[in-house]
Amino acid sequence: MSKFVPPHLATTLVVRDRLLRGLEDAQQYRLTLLSAAAGWGKTSLLTMWASRQRHPVIWVSLDETDNHPARFWITLSAAIQCQIPTVGAAALALLRGPEPPPLSSVLAVLLDDLAAATIGTPTTIVFDDYHVIDDPTLHEAMTTLVEQLPQQVRLVLATRVDPDLPLARWRVQAFLAELRTDDLRFTPDEARDLFARALDDDLGDQEVRQLAQRTEGWAAGLHLSALVLRHQTDRSAFVQTFVGSHRFLLDYVHDEILQRQPPHIQRFLLRIAI
Repeated sequence: MSKFVPPHLATTLVVRDRLLRGLEDAQQYRLTLLSAAAGWGKTSLLTMWASRQRHPVIWVSLDETDNHPARFWITLSAAIQCQIPTVGAAALALLRGPEPPPLSSVLAVLLDDLAAATIGTPTTIVFDDYHVIDDPTLHEAMTTLVEQLPQQVRLVLATRVDPDLPLARWRVQAFLAELRTDDLRFTPDEARDLFARALDDDLGDQEVRQLAQRTEGWAAGLHLSALVLRHQTDRSAFVQTFVGSHRFLLDYVHDEILQRQPPHIQRFLLRIAI
């Protein structure tokens, strides 16, 4: 299922070694949180990191249908079973039975099976788009999952907003590693690599620095500006006049950010933009 497979890696994707090393270092923690708004490259980074792992990486692309306790654990159990066939069957049988037991019992079965199957085998579970989950019952269960993780298992959450989980407590307990917007910003060198891969000739260092500064290192903004630059005869002039009002940027912001907000947030943003 596509929900259980990382997205395809684009050939033009920039290899961001500093962030890949950060994810490797984060494996000493139970949970790694990637928290940033849309377009900061969370999924692309995790996809590249997962492609380089020799140990099992269980990938779960969440959507709104998973924001229900039974559905969430069915999805997770099925995802685990794709990578570790001996794990997940018992939990799925309980969840799909005529009288499912309490979800805490299902989670206990899943954790026991996962612990037995991962002895000596590091395993990572990646939840992409965790921001679609807002059911309090699921947050409670996720708290249990993190705090009772088998020794060899690690979790990664990619989200647009911080989840309602006890992050402060986990920081104190050294359970948590974090990558946030400031970490995900493209450096000038990374931006230079991006434009070199996306364009048929190099962009000048000054133009690269200007675009990196004006987009504030936002991955989506840099990719979209590269798309526009392909069709510019005078690239230097485009860079000099580049602002956040270009049609491609506006389309991205509209489709990926504004349209996904609740109606009252959309109305508020429109009011303050006038």
